[in-house]
Amino acid sequence: MLNENDQKMVLKLAESLTGCSLNGDTRRDSIVSNVERRMRDLGFDSLGEYIKLVDHDPTEKNYLISNLTIHTTSWFRENPHFVIFQEILLDSLERKEPFTVWCAAASTGEEVYSFALVLEEFRRVHPGFEYRVYGSDIDPVSIETAERAVYKDRNINFNLSRYKEHLLYGSGKTESLFTLSKDIRSRVSFHVHDLRSNIVQKNGPFDVVICRNVLIYFSNDGVNQVVKNLLGNLKSGGHMILGHSETISASEFSMTQRGHSVFVNQVKTGTPIRTRLAGGPNSGPITIANGTAPKPSVLVIDDAATARKTIKKVLDAYGFETHTVSSAEEASRFIKTVPVDAITLDLQMPGEGGEAWLTKERAGGLKVPVLIVSEIRRDNAAHLVTVLGGLAQDFFDKSTVMQRTSHLRDTLIGLIGTYGSRQVRLVTGSGTKGTKEKSQVFPKRSPSARPDLIAIGASTGGPQAIAKLLANMSPDCPPIVVTQHISPNFALAFAERIAHVSNLGLGTIEDGAKLKSGHVYVADGDYHMGVRNGMSGLELIVSAESPINRHRPSVDFLFRSLVNVNVRVMAALLTGMGRDGAAGLKSLKGAGAFCIAQEESDCIVYGMPREAIALNAVDFVGNLDEIRRLIDEALRITSSTRAS
Repeated sequence: MLNENDQKMVLKLAESLTGCSLNGDTRRDSIVSNVERRMRDLGFDSLGEYIKLVDHDPTEKNYLISNLTIHTTSWFRENPHFVIFQEILLDSLERKEPFTVWCAAASTGEEVYSFALVLEEFRRVHPGFEYRVYGSDIDPVSIETAERAVYKDRNINFNLSRYKEHLLYGSGKTESLFTLSKDIRSRVSFHVHDLRSNIVQKNGPFDVVICRNVLIYFSNDGVNQVVKNLLGNLKSGGHMILGHSETISASEFSMTQRGHSVFVNQVKTGTPIRTRLAGGPNSGPITIANGTAPKPSVLVIDDAATARKTIKKVLDAYGFETHTVSSAEEASRFIKTVPVDAITLDLQMPGEGGEAWLTKERAGGLKVPVLIVSEIRRDNAAHLVTVLGGLAQDFFDKSTVMQRTSHLRDTLIGLIGTYGSRQVRLVTGSGTKGTKEKSQVFPKRSPSARPDLIAIGASTGGPQAIAKLLANMSPDCPPIVVTQHISPNFALAFAERIAHVSNLGLGTIEDGAKLKSGHVYVADGDYHMGVRNGMSGLELIVSAESPINRHRPSVDFLFRSLVNVNVRVMAALLTGMGRDGAAGLKSLKGAGAFCIAQEESDCIVYGMPREAIALNAVDFVGNLDEIRRLIDEALRITSSTRAS
């Protein structure tokens, strides 16, 4: 309908009215089609005549702007942002003024109400908490839709049962429609706003500014302008959330990166802000409220009142039913009468200590998973490794929890959420395991060559899994490199334990250290570990680069470094929550490595291996015994064996 010159004029209008750069953009055809459709509906054949109407009719100009913009949005998209958002709310519990959020590209309102639902649920748990959400968009027609707040059921892609009490459903002719509760709508408002405007918002500055998947439509200069305008409305120490596909230089705008395209506005006094990360895809907002289903119940055992209070506060905020006791004796009485889904346990308690209590209760049939939250000292770290060998599923250094370090706190929430929802394969002192029917046939291929290097990655349940897998290795085995998600205070003791049970030498973890046969190298403390080609063989990479998948050391860092080495690699991804290592294993498989994943029934938490299997990144899936037999089989392969 529109000729080439008319189409160019439409695209110039789009850039002029919205600021979006359309050079080489695939949206060009869509925008032209939108304008053609609007002209056809109004009976216009000439673009010039239609523009005259736009110039004299403000309402039609609104429709033009709407047709020149893209309205891609959905409920609760980019889930990791909601994990970080809940963490931010936890840090705001003591405040007296309302918590304020600005969704700066609100479109038709789904994003605004997604965050409002999280805020309202948080407010119900913490009655003293108050909030306001402001949504804006350059498109007046979309803003009108957002203000109506009437949506269709078929457009929902989140668990309605979690938010059922906050939604109002239609009946009769409106049966397929719903809106938000009055409590939410009274705290949400909308207005039209151009992101290129540096006007200070009347309700700002805000605690959180959200502008997701919009910067990708601007030129570099446009991005700089928009980000500066957004920051002008963000509190010092506040958070800016961009889309996962968008990257900016945090330092250029005096921000620190928190992860998942979330940035923190630097404190004006110059006080450093710690970079904080959120949980992986499997540690999203914990879905607890589901109709009348009971909340997961957690028992906190600790003699320190401050520790009990802090842990309870964190868990309560995420919807758990949290109980606390101050001694082992109280704990024994409690679990006899009240069923719990998980336990956090302090080991250093007066009277009966945590380890003695847990040993006794395991012998008496205690099956629930236990997370040790205790102090780690150099003189007791080695002993804690043995505790994890059969009594407990994981642990955290109490000092990091007490400091409310967000990385460890988020991991703690995710782990207990996994246990509480019974997605854990419990390993007890007697060695019994939970079992699950296999519904899928996994690969069981055999290696065709002896590996020159063995790489292992693990998280939750890893200390005992790795110890079992590497017990009594042959002294002529190739170098073994291990990345385990673990507290820096615990890393050396864990490494020494693995060297001891494997009968291998403990390799020195230094950048440039040469790898030797018959040695095991375990990522040390708060550093990534990788491998590269050196002048006379393989050598270590030790790096303080930013965390990957919220972890440092990261399994993905190790695996990806091995893609470029010039030797045969065998890599195994074991028990653990999240997805760290899965993408790296996929890359390794593509480079010709032999790749292994631990099977579900053998994992404490079946997260990382599951992600690798889903990516088709493995040659073999099995339990630890099968994996060890496979390694031994590979190490027996000789040149003559391969030739035959």
